[in-house]
Amino acid sequence: MIATRECSICRVEYPVTSEYYYRWEKCKTNDGFDYRCKNCSKINDKKRYDPKKKRNANLKKYDLTLEGYNKMLSNQNGVCLICEQEETKGNQFGVQPLSVDHNHKTGEVRGLLCKRCNTFLGICNDDIPYLSRFLYRCIKYLKGEL
Repeated sequence: MIATRECSICRVEYPVTSEYYYRWEKCKTNDGFDYRCKNCSKINDKKRYDPKKKRNANLKKYDLTLEGYNKMLSNQNGVCLICEQEETKGNQFGVQPLSVDHNHKTGEVRGLLCKRCNTFLGICNDDIPYLSRFLYRCIKYLKGEL
């Protein structure tokens, strides 16, 4: 028999394993599944999420104002400095703004990058010799030379 639970918001009974999010962190329920159904969780999260507030908090980390961010974005024509593409990654709240890339040693802001390019640089630890060898081997691999 499939376990069911009544959603604490909409009061509809749903199967626990398919219609409730599993919360691996501390949860108020004994089985680890949320007390709200997935649909009510999404609606509630959208109400509480303020992308402007989150963006401003992220900018403070880099001592950057929203005006400074927008000026950088305008100077870059709204695209990533590396791949020259607009950001396409998103979540349930829409497309994310370009990420603020910075030097991890000095903290200096270098520019705005899409999630893919920013993640790639992070994986390479901003290490130019490593990056050079890695890209060289990627090209050889794609050509079938490895």
